[in-house]
Amino acid sequence: MTNTFPKTLHALTTITLPDANPNAGWGSMGTLVNRGQQVEISQARYDATKDVNGDSWLDYSEDEQQARWNEVRFRWGETPDNVRPWDKDPSLANLLRETELAEARKLENTAERADAVAAIFQKYGRGQTSQTIAYIG
Repeated sequence: MTNTFPKTLHALTTITLPDANPNAGWGSMGTLVNRGQQVEISQARYDATKDVNGDSWLDYSEDEQQARWNEVRFRWGETPDNVRPWDKDPSLANLLRETELAEARKLENTAERADAVAAIFQKYGRGQTSQTIAYIG
């Protein structure tokens, strides 16, 4: 792999990138990058991911990531439209859906409101109902 930096990386799951300054010590634990976020990787940040043999996990192919972590955690390049932060986080989907629904319900025009609500359900799904069926006895 040719490593010319800076390069853009996007996360497919939450990952932690070390700080670019290896002398940061215990003052920092790195940077969390959540699913769908992209970050620019500098030469210094790339170098901070190297192990004692000079190998970096940022050089792993998708097959190597799958073998090591049982999932592909990142890809190089900008985040594609089909990688959405809420895909693997139902609580985030619920929060975003309810926040957008609250705004959509403020629309005065009935047709616009209906279209906005339909678009939100299309984007996030309908979510679970608040009803629970249980036998207590």
